[in-house]
Amino acid sequence: MRSTQQNHTISERLMGLVEKRKLVIVENIVKSIVQELPFSMADSAYIGLVVHLALALERIQKGEGIKINLAYLVDQKVTKEYTYAQKIVSQLEQVFQISIPDAEVAYITIHLKGAKLRHENEHVIEDASLQTAIKTKRLIEIVGKLVGIDLTSNRSLCEGLIVHLKPAIYRIKEKMGISNPLLDKIKKDYEDLFAIVKQAVDEVFPEFFVPDEETGYLVMHFGAAIMGNKDLGSFKTLVVCSSGIGTSKMLATRLQKEFPDLKQIQNVSVMEFQKMNKEEYQLVISTIPIPEYDSDYIVVNPFLNKDEIVKIRSFLNEYKFAISSEKQHPVTFQTNQIAKNTISFIEEMKSIKEYASTIATVLEGFEVIDVNGCHTVEGLLTIACKNLSDQQRINDAEKVIQSILERESLGGVGIPETAMALFHARSQHVLQPCFIINILHTPIVVIGMDGVEMNMKSLILLLSPSHTTNKTLEVLSFLSSLLIESEETIRIFQSNSKEQITGLLTARFEQFFNQKLTELRSV
Repeated sequence: MRSTQQNHTISERLMGLVEKRKLVIVENIVKSIVQELPFSMADSAYIGLVVHLALALERIQKGEGIKINLAYLVDQKVTKEYTYAQKIVSQLEQVFQISIPDAEVAYITIHLKGAKLRHENEHVIEDASLQTAIKTKRLIEIVGKLVGIDLTSNRSLCEGLIVHLKPAIYRIKEKMGISNPLLDKIKKDYEDLFAIVKQAVDEVFPEFFVPDEETGYLVMHFGAAIMGNKDLGSFKTLVVCSSGIGTSKMLATRLQKEFPDLKQIQNVSVMEFQKMNKEEYQLVISTIPIPEYDSDYIVVNPFLNKDEIVKIRSFLNEYKFAISSEKQHPVTFQTNQIAKNTISFIEEMKSIKEYASTIATVLEGFEVIDVNGCHTVEGLLTIACKNLSDQQRINDAEKVIQSILERESLGGVGIPETAMALFHARSQHVLQPCFIINILHTPIVVIGMDGVEMNMKSLILLLSPSHTTNKTLEVLSFLSSLLIESEETIRIFQSNSKEQITGLLTARFEQFFNQKLTELRSV
């Protein structure tokens, strides 16, 4: 079952620009088909698919189509995922009484294939997406600096952008073009953010002409990250009507239903309003024009029509963006916090233990091994896995090697623009997480994650037990992301110095652990 939080995330990604009723129908259809998939779908992939479909519907209902390279379409049609995409499309066509072209089915297939890839290589940064991940990280850094917020630790934003940018980059390279039915709304409601994202896109993708339609979709991702989680707890709304009862209460109820973030809503009559200190309130909504009141307020029908809902949502998003851009103050903790109940506290301690244990295991077992006289990947893996078997960290070297090679056969493992290759796998024969770097005297040619041959001078081995906790996988995912975190980390990992690499791992793991502590203690 997908959680209420995921539903909120979908709504946040679309920033209120798609009708809620339509969104619910789309999600129910996706939910029914996803249950038939032979693999579990990660939350980020599920959310990305629902968002894509909601926008595709907007596009199709406006008579705007997309084009796709015929050969690429044929490639998609022979995959199993295309069959599931057709099932989704069939239900959408039936419910919305529209005809959906094959090009749209192909794009849905891409989403499903991406979800499968992430399932098969769970929680480990992989394949051709590494190049996209590098671009994504740079994009996030630049936008964050321009808006004055550190967005680099927002995993949901990073995952969502990578999922979106893979097919987007292909579209741009092939000059396929894409329509964005929400572009005008995005430009109008998020003018400042659009300009910032456009500037960042031009800097990160100087080799491409990125149309405004694509930039608009990226604005939605960043908008959801910047504004979606902003707390409106202290935000006060004043609802004004002629008498202060009846219609104002009705309006307040509608507001709370449409905007659950609005916690503090007060109803008053026009007479009471004229005597009040209006500066305490961030938003004034009225069912009638207010005499002799020159400040901004929104006049609405007590039942709130679509245009009025859009107008209020735009105001709230602008407010969230404004408070996001303000200088953030240090967090202060109340000394009289109510103690957490015992069960929650125990779970918190278990989580801390899992993070700490995995980090300690990785650091204790980390080695930089100088390998001489070995000229094949299989030979290197045999030496590495025999050592791990002797240390009782794996219990069947041959089976583990087989798992690693099976993983390699799915796609290149070389990290582009480096001399490193990441060989990773999960196996029931791995007894504990392992992270080892093997240094080669003679480079070996391997296929990079971008499909191009490269010389490997460092074989990096990252292994995990098949059955392990999400906390352990999260640590290993973080570890793999360090390999491409920055030019500095790449330099250190290629230094062949165990001392330097251990120093980097220790420092970054400490930051990761402290961040997790803060997150756990603030729940």
